[in-house]
Amino acid sequence: AEVLHPDGGVLHRIEHLAFIDRGNGLRLPQRTNVRDLLHKKAIYLRYKEVEPNIEPPEAAFDLKAPSGVPAQEVTCR
Repeated sequence: AEVLHPDGGVLHRIEHLAFIDRGNGLRLPQRTNVRDLLHKKAIYLRYKEVEPNIEPPEAAFDLKAPSGVPAQEVTCR
């Protein structure tokens, strides 16, 4: 996937690689590359384990604001 700049150049690129078959036609990547071409930065992720459809712990996405920083709720619309 790519995010394009209005002038047509590529800003960001995400690439999934080395897919493995998990059965029932489900294929998941073992590696993901994320590139910020504007700032010439990259992150290369390799997954140790890939398990589809797991239930995350209830507090998995409960992030607390650091001390002294007011919490602000943001909605995605």
